[in-house]
Amino acid sequence: MVNTGRSRSSWFERGADAAQRILSAGSPRCYICPLCLRGFLPKALETDLLTVEHVPPKRLGGRRLVLTCRRCNSRAGARLDHEVMKRELIYDFHYGTMGRPAPARLTMADHSINVEVHAIEESIRVVGVPGSNDPRVQNKLSEELDRLVESGSWQGSQFNLTFYRGFRHRPALVGWLRAGYLAAFAALGYRYILRTSLDIVRQQLANPENELLRVFSVTTQGQISREERRILLVQRPAWMTSLAVQMGRHIVFLPSLEKAPSPYERLAQKAGERADERITGKLIPWPVKPEHALDFF
Repeated sequence: MVNTGRSRSSWFERGADAAQRILSAGSPRCYICPLCLRGFLPKALETDLLTVEHVPPKRLGGRRLVLTCRRCNSRAGARLDHEVMKRELIYDFHYGTMGRPAPARLTMADHSINVEVHAIEESIRVVGVPGSNDPRVQNKLSEELDRLVESGSWQGSQFNLTFYRGFRHRPALVGWLRAGYLAAFAALGYRYILRTSLDIVRQQLANPENELLRVFSVTTQGQISREERRILLVQRPAWMTSLAVQMGRHIVFLPSLEKAPSPYERLAQKAGERADERITGKLIPWPVKPEHALDFF
């Protein structure tokens, strides 16, 4: 079991040491939240103003990785992480990777009932939820299904399956951007995230409903392990020069370590095109704790 208190203390010390290397002489020793850039003195640990955060969200396979302030952590849970998880359910349903049944509404022949959906690879199992449906309606729908089975033909029959957990597209995408940003911070530190090219990223994270960045991520196709983790300094193709952070099937793009233009205008220009180009570059080890590699280089 991870000792969260010990992690917070050691990560605070590591971050404060890193911050001192870039702050002006005479500045108080503090930890800087990577999201809001507010400084916190050691007593913030005693009052729980700094929290250990999972990257990506815990329910999507994330692990404890960075310290953020309680305000930033709480806002993300309410506004972003919830949307991320609801969006992921749709992908899991599509690719048959659902780890648990999902609540939905089944409508057929003018009859609707509450159901649970189980998806395993290419099979779908829909089960009525006892006690949550009008027995008369459920019986009518069952009779209709039995009739179709006996007839041996489903031609002309239709049904709608609606998940209750609809998601807001933009906040869900920004949730992945946030996770990628925090992973990059844990790996590289303040000398990376405090570059002016990252200002627009923090502004987008603070305003998830606004389209400050039009395109900043891609979702790959197929059954990719949720545990897949990579940070790649993209060097080829040249138009995609950036820092790519992969978490499962999702890849977010951040400004490069190299002297290169921001990738977001180029990504927006290429949006909608089929991308068959092979991406190559230098792998950066995925952090298991705050490394601040550039801060102590």
